Amino acid sequence: MGWIAASIVFVFLLWRFPRYTIIGAACLLLIAGVGFGLSILNDNQNAARRRDENSKVELIVSATDVHCTDPQYPIWIATVNRNPFTIASITVHVSANKPDHSSFLYDAYVTSDRILKPQDGYAACWRLEDYKLVNGTIGGHSPRDLSWKGAISSIEKSD
Repeated sequence: MGWIAASIVFVFLLWRFPRYTIIGAACLLLIAGVGFGLSILNDNQNAARRRDENSKVELIVSATDVHCTDPQYPIWIATVNRNPFTIASITVHVSANKPDHSSFLYDAYVTSDRILKPQDGYAACWRLEDYKLVNGTIGGHSPRDLSWKGAISSIEKSD
């Protein structure tokens, strides 16, 4: 309802003082445009900083018998913090597909709250989400037969 009153006031001011109203409206639009541009610039800088921080975390995702012998925990995820700050938690996007295929048979997120100081690393065997498994297989394939990939989804810094 307030926009109706503002429209009436604007039309009256435009009719009574057209030059000053147009100048004032142009100034308001200019200020809004500058604010919007600064907001986009800030978002882009934050996204670039997050990408840089994520790229400084080394990540390995594997499903070989070498690291994880328990079939209940077939996925090995290793991380090393190369950032100058301590990481409180890390979320990794884990996916798997058949070799030489592009469709994902498994796609999930894994979050570790292991605190990683600069240059610290952590590796562990992880369980797969039960609702994506049928008799311990993914799409009829053993987890060890699939190609596994991982990507850092988010990092939470420690205070």
